[in-house]
Amino acid sequence: MGRIDTITGLVADSRDMSIPLGVERLASSNDRLRAVLTVLALFVVAMIAMVVVGATIRAALIWGGAESEAMVLTALAMAAGEVVAFALVAGGYLRSAGPSVSIDWPSRREAGVIVGAVVLATALGAAQRAVLGELDPETTAYGADLVRAAPVVYAVLAIVGAVLAPIVEELLFRGAIQGRLRTVTGPVGAIGGASLLFVPLHLTVAPGSPLVALLGASMIGLTSVVFGVAYERTGTLTVPIVVHAASNAVFFVLIAGRVLL
Repeated sequence: MGRIDTITGLVADSRDMSIPLGVERLASSNDRLRAVLTVLALFVVAMIAMVVVGATIRAALIWGGAESEAMVLTALAMAAGEVVAFALVAGGYLRSAGPSVSIDWPSRREAGVIVGAVVLATALGAAQRAVLGELDPETTAYGADLVRAAPVVYAVLAIVGAVLAPIVEELLFRGAIQGRLRTVTGPVGAIGGASLLFVPLHLTVAPGSPLVALLGASMIGLTSVVFGVAYERTGTLTVPIVVHAASNAVFFVLIAGRVLL
């Protein structure tokens, strides 16, 4: 009887017997719903803020007498809008209610993860350009045309795309969104959810038909999975930021190199 009493006492201590069975499961479902709604709200607010800030910057450029094609001005404004909006939304959430985020200098093992992830992300990017080039050659020619027509603008976009954008995008999608989802879905669901939301952000990366734009953005979503896995394997946001920045930089350099060399 002593053994039975001991086990009974442990069970009573571990759960309040006055709580009906199933309440814990219901609470878990509520937690998952709350997490999903939170990340959706973060994404929507960040996208709206990006458009508002980008439109404001574009209007300021036009008012200031900036002379360039409408598409170029829009690209510059939206790039700047993304940096400002994502930094404010993700930074504000992480500081107030979000999961803790580690930004540590990579260890030797983590450096190996970075190298492998950069190779994989670059390969996926090359596959994307090859597929899109077959479907719509003008899609992959836009970058080269911009280098010829406005090299300074291209250089600015390259700096933003290879330095600033990876920082704020990883802060939002890996630090805030993936980190929040991880608390209720585990790493696999968190990576999948963050990568799914990464797709609509990049629908304008491949200008052309809606099908080409969706295919291009979906392939970028696969690259997002690489960033997410790198984050989960190392636990520091520095790693996906470096991987993201390096893979973006490779393509900016290759596009410019084909034109200038």
